[in-house]
Amino acid sequence: MSVQLRLWIATAIAMIALTTQASASDRIAALQVGLRAHGVYAGNVDGVAGPATTAGVKALQRRAGLAVDGVAGPATRKALGRLGRHSVG
Repeated sequence: MSVQLRLWIATAIAMIALTTQASASDRIAALQVGLRAHGVYAGNVDGVAGPATTAGVKALQRRAGLAVDGVAGPATRKALGRLGRHSVG
């Protein structure tokens, strides 16, 4: 495989990863806004799923009587109400 082809493939993969990461961060930012509104997250709304975001999700799950797994699945998003929904969908 030529050097140019390898470089092209690496660039394409990097662009796909950045696109995927950008959409995920919007969802995480929406999650953080919802968690903050419920008083279980005090960190920055930065779109980065770190330990504080996970702790907030777990606290909300406990409060809502859900299984505490730290994953913001459909039931957790429903517990957040409209604040936990990403504006695009």
